[in-house]
Amino acid sequence: MYDNFFKAIIVLSIFSSGVLGIGVEGHAQSQEIDSLKGLLSNVRGKPRFEVLYELARLNSTRNYDVALSYAAQANEVALSIGDSLAIVESSRAMGQMLLKLNNLEAAIQVAKRKA
Repeated sequence: MYDNFFKAIIVLSIFSSGVLGIGVEGHAQSQEIDSLKGLLSNVRGKPRFEVLYELARLNSTRNYDVALSYAAQANEVALSIGDSLAIVESSRAMGQMLLKLNNLEAAIQVAKRKA
């Protein structure tokens, strides 16, 4: 009898710690996204690329459309400043989001572009 009770307590503890851990991580990520969004109006050039690229990365696990938008904006900045590494990074991010959105044709077109 006690054995089943302790098993139930252990399973409940593991489950609740997992749920709470995800909630805390999600909240922290949300705060980071909000902070980065606040920086966008004040940065230009390479720092702007870095903020946009990080926003794309943070949104890439759940918000594919939003991540794609940030990656595309980062790509525009990279092209405007002529940073070939940034162009490749943002193009790769765009391609990955397009694949997650099941838009294979657009992903192929992004991959074919030259830096």
